[in-house]
Amino acid sequence: MRLRADVQSLTVEQGAEAGALSPDKQDACRLSGPQTTEMATLGEEIAAARIAGATETLEALRIGAILVDRLGRIVEVNPMAEALLGSDFQIRQGRFLGPRRACERLERAIQNALLDKLSKDGAPILIERRGASSLMANVVPLITLIDNPLARGCVLVTLKELGLPASPQTERLQQALGLTRRQAEIAEALARGGRVETIAEQSGVSPSTIRTHIKDLFLRLGVTRQSDLVALVVRFLG
Repeated sequence: MRLRADVQSLTVEQGAEAGALSPDKQDACRLSGPQTTEMATLGEEIAAARIAGATETLEALRIGAILVDRLGRIVEVNPMAEALLGSDFQIRQGRFLGPRRACERLERAIQNALLDKLSKDGAPILIERRGASSLMANVVPLITLIDNPLARGCVLVTLKELGLPASPQTERLQQALGLTRRQAEIAEALARGGRVETIAEQSGVSPSTIRTHIKDLFLRLGVTRQSDLVALVVRFLG
């Protein structure tokens, strides 16, 4: 998905002390215009091809890719990133919209990447979502991939969904008990002897977030204790 076209310009200037451009220089500028435009376009196309190759590789690895231009605007989103975006975390007018702290960290990391100042803010950024697995975002400057000041994309934001190890039983639990994917993952993990702290670590969220999901499971399944929840899921799993 391409969000916004990019407009570029090249300015030719002469110092005030040299006066106005002479007719010969004006003619030279006019004559060189098409060639300069052609060279810039070719350079941009080469950079775009390199970026496209990188985003296609990320797509095959089920990693979302979001391209950011030199002004910090989001200009392109690959299909995997589109699939990961939702009501809790989305893009509006070329900017991230979601959990305040995560969005602030993303914006700061993008600005640092544009200024080539990535430090501790270059660490992965956790984005928690209600009723779904958390996302892990990484901000990568594209200077190592392209070397073209006219390139459309300057920073790449990658998104990867965190979660418990996939199991064929998860979908069965989800459909039979009317659970969300996240609730089914947690219910199965508890039934297999998982502890809240371990489940939280595997999911990339805090233990309190897992406990909130467990309370939602109590309401959904009509139980009041974790042992009753586990017994119900164990009986279902056989």
